[in-house]
This record gives sequence, C-alpha cells and structure tokens, in this order.
Amino acid sequence: GLVLPATSIIGEKQKNTLEALVITPTTIGDVFVAKGLLGVILSLFMGIAILLLNQAFGAQPVLLILVLLLGAITAAEFGLLCGALIKDIITLFTVWKSAGILLFAPVFIYMFPQIPQWIGRIFPTYYILQPIVDISQRGGGWPEIAVNVFVLIGLNLVLAGIVAFFTRRTTQLAV
Repeated sequence: GLVLPATSIIGEKQKNTLEALVITPTTIGDVFVAKGLLGVILSLFMGIAILLLNQAFGAQPVLLILVLLLGAITAAEFGLLCGALIKDIITLFTVWKSAGILLFAPVFIYMFPQIPQWIGRIFPTYYILQPIVDISQRGGGWPEIAVNVFVLIGLNLVLAGIVAFFTRRTTQLAV
C-alpha cells in the first residue's frame, strides 16, 4: 500500500511522463488519486487475505475491515508523499530501509512487553495496529477502539492535506 504508489510516481517522474500528462485533460492530481487508490485496494486486499489465512477476523469483521481500510488509506498517503518528495527509486529504497523501522516500531513494543506501552503511541502505525489487535485478538468492539480510530481519521486528514500540498508542488515542477 505504501511502496506501490511511491514507486509508480517516482517511475513516472524518472521517465518524464508527468510532464506529458500536464498537456492532457488528466491532471497530476488525478494521477496521484489513481495511484493512491491502487495502493489502498492492494493494501486492503492483502490485509483481508492475511486475516483470512490466520482466521483472525474476530467477532466484528465489518469493524475490522473499516480499520483495515483506514490503515490502507494511511499507507497509500505515505506512499504518495514519498512519491512526491523523492526523486529516484534508489533514494526511495534507502529511505524505506532506514526509516521503515519507524513504521514497524509498535510491533516491537508488542513483542517486548517490558517496554513502556505509551511509547507505541508516538508512531502513526500504532493507531492502525492497536484497533486490529483489539478486534481480532481481544474481541473488542467500537468502544475499545473508538479513540484510536478517530486519531487515525485525523492522521489521514492531515496526511491528505500534506499530500495535496506536495501534489501541487509536483505539478509546478512538471511544468
């Protein structure tokens, strides 16, 4: 969900096809939305497939799919942001390898319970992971996950604004 939109946009920039798109009725915003949608669909499909394989849908599958959808949107927005800011694939993979640990940090907090649990809240992926764990493993419902879901929605709105800003910047660079 994150890597596909980023690599796709960076590939377009490296091939100079974003410049070609500026002269068509398709806007760069449309390109970003399409690539982001593909990332959301792929991420959501993979999340559902993993939960199906592990038989981990819990008692609230619709709520779990909603959280997966919000998480997929977050991943795609991070991918779009990387695609807008990074100039080449090598740099993208360097950033992914070095900063990727920040995305996986909440998992380490779960693996090592002696680490204070509040540290996980610093990382944006916590707000995806925690509701999924609460629903699939602990049988939680809306009251248990509501705060984390609202934080995730807020994060998605902030990221959407940031992506829109950098999409406009990419449009100016492509002209």
